[in-house]
Amino acid sequence: MNFFHLRQSRGYLTVPGLFKSFILLGTIAIAALFVIYTQFLINELQDNVKRDVRMWAKLWELAGAEDSSPRLNAVIFEEIIQKAYFPIIVTTADMEPVLWVRISDVADNDGSAAARARISEHKIRMLEENGATPVTWNGQVIQYILFDYPPLVQQLQIMPIVEIAVVAVFLIVGFLGFRNIQRSEQNNIWVGMAKETAHQLGTPISSLLGWLEVMREDVGSGKLASHEGCGADIETIIKQMRNDVHRLDQVACRFGQIGSVPETSRHDLNQLLSERVDYFRSRLPQGGKGVTIKFEPGEDIYAEVNPELFGWVIENLLRNSLQALNGASGGIEIKTEKNKGGRQVSITVTDNGVGIPPKIQKQIFQTGFSTKKRGWGLGLPLARRIVQGYHRGRIELKESVRDERTIFQIDLDYAAEPERGEQE
Repeated sequence: MNFFHLRQSRGYLTVPGLFKSFILLGTIAIAALFVIYTQFLINELQDNVKRDVRMWAKLWELAGAEDSSPRLNAVIFEEIIQKAYFPIIVTTADMEPVLWVRISDVADNDGSAAARARISEHKIRMLEENGATPVTWNGQVIQYILFDYPPLVQQLQIMPIVEIAVVAVFLIVGFLGFRNIQRSEQNNIWVGMAKETAHQLGTPISSLLGWLEVMREDVGSGKLASHEGCGADIETIIKQMRNDVHRLDQVACRFGQIGSVPETSRHDLNQLLSERVDYFRSRLPQGGKGVTIKFEPGEDIYAEVNPELFGWVIENLLRNSLQALNGASGGIEIKTEKNKGGRQVSITVTDNGVGIPPKIQKQIFQTGFSTKKRGWGLGLPLARRIVQGYHRGRIELKESVRDERTIFQIDLDYAAEPERGEQE
């Protein structure tokens, strides 16, 4: 099976979730193999330690059966036990420590009371964790050997955590890199498409503007006149056509600014919003019967914006709200106000349409995601790019309750009026 194919969904290409799952599961499998192998090494080292302790205990028993002199015990301790590669405590049959070696915080030849107290603490821990290996003679226990695993085992026990952390870091870095590449590709597609659209629209729009100017001059000279019985005179028709062509020119201008750094200046957001609200009110279905757009402007709502691009954001939000409403009824409410002690201005767009299901609310700003059969999924991602990328603001879905309300909010920094010296 080819995990690297692309599938087509809603008119755009996406990497299948199976490929992402393959990468995730493969990374987890590699991490699991590291952990299993490390645990295997730990078990081998622990078994070696236990085997050595049992062997030394047996050697001590055999030596004691032949010669029970203190000299032999000293030789066994000095030549075998003392050269061990892990901590050892030798005790009497009553568990009283008599010899020790490689204890981290106690010298081998330190017989002070403080040293013996620390040895007793180590003895209790060793006994609880690893038990005691008895040394017997004539069927009686004469000594015990207590041990601890070497530092290497303790270091290897930490290794799985380190390995998982390293794999997790690589996985996160890889995911972020992959996502950034995807975003870069999407941005390049947007920019190329937007600029090509602006270029293609530019020529016919200029031509239409020229022909409208010719018609206007002909009307002024009396060459064109409305026929008796016409519903509208020719001058009104030319005026409306001119408005729509100018709007096409405005759309082309917006597309032309995608991919470049737009110029921003201090603007009254209430005025920008009022113009867009009036435009949509004049184009409401059924002449606006049953559908209302309410605008509640706040006071002193100014921000540094590019009017063409920011107007595009508002139009996208209004258009989405209108499409979410019942065709014959419904309402949209737009409100502006100051927040954060006057340091921020906010715009909220609320509608009482069908709402956005909770399971897809986090996806609505993703490029290419759309719930419409013929949607391209570019409206809200484009709005976020304009607000956050070009105006250093924030746009988010504040709330959506099915068949009750959906609220989008835009936050921008307030632009104070420049002082007279700055204006000059």
